[in-house]
Amino acid sequence: MIVRKVRGENRIKKVTLTATEVAFAKKIGIPVEKYAQNCLVLIAKKRKWKWFFNEEKKMKEDDDDIQDYVNQREERNKVLEEVAKEIEKLPFGDTAASFAIFVRDMKR
Repeated sequence: MIVRKVRGENRIKKVTLTATEVAFAKKIGIPVEKYAQNCLVLIAKKRKWKWFFNEEKKMKEDDDDIQDYVNQREERNKVLEEVAKEIEKLPFGDTAASFAIFVRDMKR
């Protein structure tokens, strides 16, 4: 694994995994991103990057916000699907079907 840090700044510029590392991650059954993150933690400990762990803590806090957003999106999509199904039941033939398609296209 090659990790390039931006000179003079507390951030990582680029992470490069070898084909062997990618194959190993797949063989043990974990996502490549998770494998890379675990390796980054080990490298950060070895190089004593205190800033890396502060950033990691901030990312976990941000993940909670993202999860709330994803849950709202899923809920919205479920409601739109219910509305589309009810519209399809209306006795207006092709017009109802077209409107149901329009409602389904509103999903995110």
